[in-house]
Amino acid sequence: MTTKEIMQIIESAFDEQDIPAAEIPGIDLYMDQIITLFDEWLSDNRRTPEEKLITKTMINNYSKEGLLKRIAGKKYSKEHILMMLVIYNLKQGLSIQDISRLLTGLDGALTDGKEHYHPEKVLCLYNSMLELKSLERRQLPGLTRQLMDETAGRHDELDAALAVLALTSLANLCRRAAERLIDHNFPPKKK
Repeated sequence: MTTKEIMQIIESAFDEQDIPAAEIPGIDLYMDQIITLFDEWLSDNRRTPEEKLITKTMINNYSKEGLLKRIAGKKYSKEHILMMLVIYNLKQGLSIQDISRLLTGLDGALTDGKEHYHPEKVLCLYNSMLELKSLERRQLPGLTRQLMDETAGRHDELDAALAVLALTSLANLCRRAAERLIDHNFPPKKK
């Protein structure tokens, strides 16, 4: 596999889809409607067609873990859905325990009285996350190309494996940095 082919595959991963906040209905949705929303917008993010992006069990577990605020009846507000999308993004690289620490630490910033989400603040968090992801998508291909150029051509039969190792190392470094920020700024709950 050539370096150009490897880079095309890597760059295709940076084409991940997101749901713009404006596309999330302003009315409360049932769980099945949320699953459909995720499936319609994020289906290209699946590794395999069978992969589930979000399930009823996941949503229930997020609620049980305190990652989501209490809902009214059986419907979820736009803010709940935005937070589910934040959790969806966070769980790609962090443990549920770390996500819980982060979101618990943000309770005062995202809620009014700890019972309900503050709509403007949740929207700001979500839109800021999308802006950061967009910036990363523009910058990461160049960094990846630079990493590949350092080793490409020296080990033709190993180039794809070296690309995997480089990306995995980068992901691990980023996860470690995120964990250290959580440890420093969002201490675990005292029991």
